[in-house]
Amino acid sequence: MWFPPLSLPPHHPPNLPYPLPLPLPLPYHSPPLSLPYLPHPPLTTMTHLTNALATVVVIVAVGGGWYLSRDYLRQVLLWVAVQEAWAVVLVFLGLFTVVSFPFMWGYILVNLSAGYMFGTWRGLAVVVSTATVAVLLVHTLLRCCLREFLQRRVMTSKVLRALLSVLGGNQAFKVIAVTRLTPIPFGLQNAVFAVSRVSTWMYLFATVLGLLPTQILNCYLGTTVRSLDEVVSDSSSATATGWIVFAAQ
Repeated sequence: MWFPPLSLPPHHPPNLPYPLPLPLPLPYHSPPLSLPYLPHPPLTTMTHLTNALATVVVIVAVGGGWYLSRDYLRQVLLWVAVQEAWAVVLVFLGLFTVVSFPFMWGYILVNLSAGYMFGTWRGLAVVVSTATVAVLLVHTLLRCCLREFLQRRVMTSKVLRALLSVLGGNQAFKVIAVTRLTPIPFGLQNAVFAVSRVSTWMYLFATVLGLLPTQILNCYLGTTVRSLDEVVSDSSSATATGWIVFAAQ
């Protein structure tokens, strides 16, 4: 006789759903990875020589650019003195744009020349308007095109790093205005402010306010010289005037 095979129901504990759900696998936690300490390689003589050579090259390049730009600026200012008033304003806009770039020279000289050509208050109006537009143009250009390059250069200086960290706080407006009164080169200040996170309009308003005292002083001193060639020449009287400007600032 044939008997069908018995089919036993699967065993499951009472009061539990049928079928019994499978247990989920536990998450796997990898052990922490410990990396060996790799010290920085020591500075060799070749490294020191390379750094020294790079420093000398930078100094020579900046010094040569300063000398050449000074002679070129002298020729431009002597040519501007005999031009129409509207052409002079456009030239001053171009000059302020050039001297607003990092490592450029001549900001104070352009201020003095405006005072000589237009007088104290008219020269001040020309300086404030053209310098403000030039600073805005250079600031926008540096932020859009050269921000990463300038940030790498700024981080190599402790003073500029400290200034950049302060600009991230709530006193950024005061810091920018006060920095405009310091002997830090004008173009270098513009580079630091370009890599900061300060808003453009706050930066521009603080710059106008911070530059105003020295602009008034420079325009007034420009009215005391006898000729434009005296301002831009290397004569003893021009040297004395330059020392007065720097001491007053």
